[in-house]
Amino acid sequence: VDLGRYEEAAQRFREASDLSAGHAPALRAWRRAALCQGQFVDLVDCCEREAAGAHDAAERARLYHLAAIAAMDRLGDEARAMDNLRRVLAGDAGNEDAFVRLTGLLAARGELVELAQRLAARVGHERDRDKILALHRRLAELYLEHLGDRDRAKVHLHAVVSAQPNDLRAVVLLSDLAWEQGHWAEAAEALTLRSRLERDPEVAKEVFMRL
Repeated sequence: VDLGRYEEAAQRFREASDLSAGHAPALRAWRRAALCQGQFVDLVDCCEREAAGAHDAAERARLYHLAAIAAMDRLGDEARAMDNLRRVLAGDAGNEDAFVRLTGLLAARGELVELAQRLAARVGHERDRDKILALHRRLAELYLEHLGDRDRAKVHLHAVVSAQPNDLRAVVLLSDLAWEQGHWAEAAEALTLRSRLERDPEVAKEVFMRL
């Protein structure tokens, strides 16, 4: 489809799709034409229509992913990109690019409750140990500094310390939280570990005095 006749062809593709919802051949041809001609509004629309009618879950996720990338990178339409990224993750929870894009947008827009939910969900799909620990650290910080949920912050700090007992920052935060909450047995356990890790003599002395 040359540029001069694109609009005419696109209209025909659109009409064919409207007459027969999810008409795969028309949508596929429209998607290719829109991509070749750089018609990204149409590309997003077409990918969404094609995905909605796709029977294969992997193909549906792939099409929503393409729609999300076009909406985000070419149109700057964050809301539409986010809707499509959510659809991708609903069908392909392990999609790393969709996860990174969506969590980045959520953080930038201050949508921290959903951000925490997405990060927590990712823990169950991540296989890399370092990435899992990074997720737990980020969740602990999010719950502690922004969402005001100290108990959930402690859950993620415990996960970090359990996997990496020499993580001084996590141990410090855990001991301080337990102390502030009056959970003395938990505080004593964390302070004991902290006393072995602390290198500052003055801080180490203060830790021993609290034990």
